[in-house]
Amino acid sequence: MRCLTYAITLIFSIATSAYAQNAEAAIDAIERREYAAAIDALRQFESADRANFLKGNYDYLLARVFEFAGDTAAALPLYQTASARTGPTRPYALTHLGRIMRDSGNLFLERVYLDQLLSAGDDAFRASARLHLARNGERSGNARRAVQVLAASGKGKISEFLRHDTALLAQWYLHAGDTPRGRTILARLVDEAPNPDAPDDATLSAIQTLDAIETGTDLGEAEHLKRAKIYQFNREFAAARIHLEAVIARYADSANAPNAILDIARGFSQLGEHVEALKWFERVQERYPESTAAKDALLLGSAAYGRVGKYKEAITRYQRFIERFPADQRLDRAYLNAVDLLRDQGDDSEAQKWAVKTRERFAGKLPETLALFSEARIFLSRGEWQGALDKLDALESRPELGGAHAPGGTTRGEIQFLRAFVLEQLARYGEAIDQYLAIPDGRAEYYGGRSTERLERVQKIDAAQAAILARLASASEMLKSRSASDRRRAALNVIRLTDSSDIRSFAIGVLRQAIPASSLPGEVDRKSLIDAFRLEDRGGEEAKQATGRAESAWRNIPTDVPTSIVTSASMRELYGAPFAASIVKYAQRNGVDPRLVLAIMRQESRFAVDAKSASAARGLMQFISSAATRTGTNLGIENLDQRELYSPSMSIFLGARYLADLGMQFPQQAEAVVASYNGGPDNVKRWVARSRSGDADRFVPEIQFGQTKDYVQKVMASYRVYRELYDEKLRPRVTNAS
Repeated sequence: MRCLTYAITLIFSIATSAYAQNAEAAIDAIERREYAAAIDALRQFESADRANFLKGNYDYLLARVFEFAGDTAAALPLYQTASARTGPTRPYALTHLGRIMRDSGNLFLERVYLDQLLSAGDDAFRASARLHLARNGERSGNARRAVQVLAASGKGKISEFLRHDTALLAQWYLHAGDTPRGRTILARLVDEAPNPDAPDDATLSAIQTLDAIETGTDLGEAEHLKRAKIYQFNREFAAARIHLEAVIARYADSANAPNAILDIARGFSQLGEHVEALKWFERVQERYPESTAAKDALLLGSAAYGRVGKYKEAITRYQRFIERFPADQRLDRAYLNAVDLLRDQGDDSEAQKWAVKTRERFAGKLPETLALFSEARIFLSRGEWQGALDKLDALESRPELGGAHAPGGTTRGEIQFLRAFVLEQLARYGEAIDQYLAIPDGRAEYYGGRSTERLERVQKIDAAQAAILARLASASEMLKSRSASDRRRAALNVIRLTDSSDIRSFAIGVLRQAIPASSLPGEVDRKSLIDAFRLEDRGGEEAKQATGRAESAWRNIPTDVPTSIVTSASMRELYGAPFAASIVKYAQRNGVDPRLVLAIMRQESRFAVDAKSASAARGLMQFISSAATRTGTNLGIENLDQRELYSPSMSIFLGARYLADLGMQFPQQAEAVVASYNGGPDNVKRWVARSRSGDADRFVPEIQFGQTKDYVQKVMASYRVYRELYDEKLRPRVTNAS
């Protein structure tokens, strides 16, 4: 956060000091995660020039390094010194002292430091202090003190920072026996939710408490529906069912009753409990056959039948939907889902017939294109390369491919890559090489990276040598062109066509001359590099903003600029490694690559510890409640408090374990693991089975959820860059470009 940036960048305000080199050495060692060396350098600095050591807040930095090294006892007195001094690091030191006391069970000293923090920091620090003071009161039985702190949070409209405090205050009034006041505060929290369609955690906490004190009370239809909606949004489906079942039982003639049954079915489906979901899908059709909910239940229930292996029943219901609702705007899903279910059943022949029917029914529209892509994937899965090529050739002329917005959609880049892949399998190496080279490679190009990897494989095929050498010779000749754009294209091709270090170095030199300086990121001086370096403190909104600033600076830089001509320092500005100590600790404990954790974290939250998505996923690693509870149980954590998902260490702890669990289901299949993290392992198992291959180049096109496919491509592109920039312990690699 700001304090660490301030503390570190003050190195440069004392650059004339004879001991500044010790500070520089310490920062270098911290970046390399060599904490013993960093401690030694900082101790030398302290011994030689204590005045500047304290002035620059290096005692605070030394305390953080001691904690990274696992020596909390050595960190404690340094934090105490920093907390006693007015300056930007004081609130951070107090925060850490409070945490250390809390972890050690010293509730008295925790209160002392938290009381000081109430007047030492900004709104975020004060909100955190109030929260922990209330919890401290709960553990120590000091209810009066907790109420005093929370009641002093503020008056008037409840601000974002105060919503959690207010929910806790209401609970304390309830504990004290003042039920009317507590209930009034909770109801107000619900009424003043920032976005009624996306309730926050305080709103969820409020209705959970209201439900606990109003057990057996008939709340009325509207209130039941309101609470059910909040629970459904937060994926608390069991709690939602209580309210939905109340609507069904007490207001059976209401227009809301069919949708209440449907919502229960959807909740079970989202939990993967498809057998139970089917009971409710069928119930809404039986009780309210003419309702819109019955139509939805017919379509959604068809998919549920497929999930439990009842393919015949699923297809029959899709046919029924097609016959009864020929003008429905989701008619194409009935056709296309039938194709997928038949593939799951292993009936490729019937699946192709349905794909043809789909193309005929939706000629000239997007569903026709999606059906054509389904046929291409069928041929790919069967290794029928010519058939796949014919379909891919037909797709190239389609104006709209669906992209990430249509289930089962594709992109121009994916089609180009698959054509190259098929041409390679057909041993048409020259055409395959040309197609691979036509797909730009760079920092954010998933299929560009896959193309480069395929080219590396082709270089090892004897039958492809003539084609490789011919194109390498042509590109080498073009390096002499007077046209900068021609030299650029030629240099890029040379780099991808050979592993000769001499030839590649020459091409990189040409590329540097051919690419205008304005097309490259500015050189990162030592100060801005240190400013970008994130330790455990650099979380929340500041880390998110730092990443956003770096992305903004890179926005106009072509994505095909190879990382080989950009300094590692510049790349690390864009691909930072915050929370490195925790990531390495928990990733290694679970046998997970820390760089994969980083890539997922970057995509999930942009390193914002308080991130919450539209699907109610929370924290750095964006856990939904059911996955967090399940993973926590596997780790021996019972009754996991969902608020803990905003703790960086807890989020990383759970995330690393969950990735390890997924890795056991999909060994040596990074794309499948990443897809499972976003789209769920059950879905991924179906997609992998359809591809009939562990090869990512055949599996990734099978991903049906557009969001998940886009997610996989972005995470894997970041993962590739992280592997180039950092080793397995997240230490920056030393390269020629560094």
